[in-house]
Amino acid sequence: MRLRRFTAAVALATAATVMAAASPAWAGKTPAAAGKTPAAVSTFGKTPAAKPANPATAFTASGTVTTVNLTGRTVTVKPKTGSAVTIAVPAAATIVVNKSGGRFLSDVGVGSTVTVTGTVSGTAYTATRVEVAGKPSNTVNGKIP
Repeated sequence: MRLRRFTAAVALATAATVMAAASPAWAGKTPAAAGKTPAAVSTFGKTPAAKPANPATAFTASGTVTTVNLTGRTVTVKPKTGSAVTIAVPAAATIVVNKSGGRFLSDVGVGSTVTVTGTVSGTAYTATRVEVAGKPSNTVNGKIP
């Protein structure tokens, strides 16, 4: 009986020594502390989620609408100070014109005052809410033939 226990203890000690010698960067460290995560140890066969290169951060832009591109779904806003910024307006974005919600991008008029909130990732601006004050773009002046 003692011989079996002794043999089992030697086998476990040998296995631990071989594993520690095989990867010296891990000796005495947890996988997280070593900066590495072996798939067999901590992820249980799943690939860890990659971190985004440029995490999105919130922004707010206020100014005057200089262009509206309906096919590209973008709005260019010129603030009082600084340069103009082009903002993508996805179909899911909320558009409010003169405090009336449920509007469309076609209701945003050039020359209108806007406040756009959304996210920016790198140089890509994406709107989540567009608030417009002023004339809508579908106002027609003059005679239509």
